[in-house]
Amino acid sequence: MVWEANDGKGLPHERISPVNFGDYRALSQVFEDAAAWWYPQLTLTEAGHDPLRVSAVEASANFFSVLGVQPILGAGFPKSPFFARENIAVISHRLWRERFGGDPAIVGTSIALNGPLFTVVGVMPEGFQYPADTDVWHRLQWDLTQHSRGAHFMESIFRLKRAVTIEAANNELRALTKRLGRDNPSTNAEYTARAVPLATEVVGFFRRRCLRCLARRRSCWSSPARTSRACCWHARRSANARSPCARPSARAAAAWSVSSSPKACCWP
Repeated sequence: MVWEANDGKGLPHERISPVNFGDYRALSQVFEDAAAWWYPQLTLTEAGHDPLRVSAVEASANFFSVLGVQPILGAGFPKSPFFARENIAVISHRLWRERFGGDPAIVGTSIALNGPLFTVVGVMPEGFQYPADTDVWHRLQWDLTQHSRGAHFMESIFRLKRAVTIEAANNELRALTKRLGRDNPSTNAEYTARAVPLATEVVGFFRRRCLRCLARRRSCWSSPARTSRACCWHARRSANARSPCARPSARAAAAWSVSSSPKACCWP
């Protein structure tokens, strides 16, 4: 996880600014990639059904690829471009089953979210509802760099490069936030950022696999075909956010690993 903090304002675990995220992601000497998202309020409407408020995120196109998890139906988001105006969405297995009767023809059809139509491009594995019990993920539609550095509302996942430690990542983040504070004193002067292992925060779909892996004392690097080359980090939601508790799914695709933390997260 990457959290921003402002001790002067009593904000130890702040969501990140979309503009700052771009600067953090550009630390290519330590990070392989990063994805970001925020939480819009969306209502699903369709003929013959009552409107349904759905737990949703608007996420960058590389969201699922950074996580190493792919839909069981459909292709999901293309990894690039990072954002686009096209209305496409991926839905959870739960929503697919309970609202759409598990119809395998759901991919390619349109669903109405707050009015506009979104084309369904994927259904996620059973139990996957990260983050925060999500049922709908729609692709990011705006340029993060055009927002405000002073707006802190996004979360993110970062993947460390192989052999890069959390200490090295935090050293780079510390140096960068000092520079940003000097260059942007009105928005960044009092803000810092730090990386924390994803495994310390996530439960359910990912966390259970982490604990099972650690219990067996298996190396996160023992199966290169099924593990990522890097560590994932997540910018935590606020303290009262819902935990993404979910049943583990054997069908979920590969791969998380942390080589530098005793609280390593990997797939069994």
